[in-house]
Amino acid sequence: MPADKLQPRNRTARLVDARAAGNPVVTELESGVGNCFPGLEADVRNLDRRFFPYLTVDFIGSDIVVSEVALARAQSDGVTGARLKNLTAVANTPNAAWRVTSLGGDFAGFGQQTYAVASLGSSTSRPISAWTAVRLLRPGTQVMLTLQGTGVPAVTLTDTRASYLSDDGAFAEMFAPGELTQSLCSPWTHDFRDCGCFYWASNHPDIVQPSEPAAVTPDDPAYAVRVQWMRTDRQTSPPPVDPQHDQTQALQYFEINRRWQELDIVLDGREQRSPYAPGTVAGAPLAAGTLVPTLRYAAGVELAVMLEYLAAAFSLDLTAGAVGSALRDDARAARYELLRVAASEMRHLKAVNGLLFEEHQASGAAGAFVPTLGVATLVPEPANAPGRPVDFRPLRPDVLAYFVQVEAPSKTVDALYGRILATYVRDRRETQAATVAQVMAEGADHYATFLTVQEWLNRHAGTPYLLNLQVPAAGDAALATLQQRYEDVLGHLYDGYAVGMPAGAAAVAAARTAMLGPAGVEGACGDLAAAGTLPVFAVPADARFAAIAPPP
Repeated sequence: MPADKLQPRNRTARLVDARAAGNPVVTELESGVGNCFPGLEADVRNLDRRFFPYLTVDFIGSDIVVSEVALARAQSDGVTGARLKNLTAVANTPNAAWRVTSLGGDFAGFGQQTYAVASLGSSTSRPISAWTAVRLLRPGTQVMLTLQGTGVPAVTLTDTRASYLSDDGAFAEMFAPGELTQSLCSPWTHDFRDCGCFYWASNHPDIVQPSEPAAVTPDDPAYAVRVQWMRTDRQTSPPPVDPQHDQTQALQYFEINRRWQELDIVLDGREQRSPYAPGTVAGAPLAAGTLVPTLRYAAGVELAVMLEYLAAAFSLDLTAGAVGSALRDDARAARYELLRVAASEMRHLKAVNGLLFEEHQASGAAGAFVPTLGVATLVPEPANAPGRPVDFRPLRPDVLAYFVQVEAPSKTVDALYGRILATYVRDRRETQAATVAQVMAEGADHYATFLTVQEWLNRHAGTPYLLNLQVPAAGDAALATLQQRYEDVLGHLYDGYAVGMPAGAAAVAAARTAMLGPAGVEGACGDLAAAGTLPVFAVPADARFAAIAPPP
């Protein structure tokens, strides 16, 4: 299995000089499924503990209690006068149990106000709690605090609400390592134990492949099984057995805390018990003048594979097997996943046309932007192999294996984008590089999806999950309907892409409507399949949608 590639998608990650081995982008903090009260990945209330410069507070019940004064940092930053005097008064009397008694500032939804902390939550005309009030303070605005300690005079502090990010987008240096998670407890972080796949566990290991012992050949089929990450059976030889991911074989709550050190790090979808060497984004930057032709070809490839996936999806028999049987469930799930990947390819088509629109604007060329909505004449093959013409086929095992290869990291389509990404990185065009990185990251998801579909379908002898479909005859009326609806979709997309976003949003929405439902491309594909015919697509006669050849 090709190694996945770890790409810095946000500014914080890009600030790191060397790429560290880690998990996909969904494990980043901003992808968290519940980052408040307190959250699975972090407790955002820990950010608000530092809402006021040089102070750290704790939210205890209805009180805001001062826990630390960064006096040395204030002096280093050049704070003087009354500000420094008052900070010093608080710092020098830590036993006075200082707390915030009054909070003034610009509160989102409430405007410029001054609240007695004790009064918060007493009516709907003010924030419901002290923490909520702090959270509502607008960034970059002036905040005034009154602090009262036991047996000491009150102190008033005025300053700009602290920013939680530095100027380059990383977390500010005032946050210590581990601070964002310090208020979480272990049982809460594993609350996803009883949740369904891809819900709470969407950015945590859930269903994984077991670690391969050193003596085992890489990618041994015996270790291609999918098992629960939190299973009780931690053995690796022979590979663990986890039929249908039986929840009774998962660690119980008390065991999670006692045996947490036995849970493996998961990379590339597999548990790792040996040193890990992540793959890198391969690809040399493109030569001058070839970026736009390469982007146009990439758009054509996206459209080509989308149509291949669509045809294959409708070759699956949704009535295969008995109701509730594994065969029927697998066939239905496989179609759903193929359609999901096809929809993702349409988003990629939009993204690439967006990049082309930007290139057109930056070039200063006269005339309107011309979108690229033609199918590629050849789909990329691995290095040193010729491209392959577009081919519409049922989802036979060999076809599914080809789809896996199409989406494999650093192989075909991904290798094409690798060169585009390298070009944007070389030219320091961060926004465009981030767009391409996202397309590549989603391609890695497609690769994992097709591997999963392989696992589902390969457990059935033969191809009982396929309809017996024939190639449509020339002049087939249902095929003509499909082709017309397909060209209608292209027409709407052309109108939308030609003017860019957001001006073209309505046209793109119209294309989506023409794609889905009984009256759209989806319905026409279903009608053909129901009649025993494989959905296929022809290159339109309209010159706007002419086929796209690979760049020389």
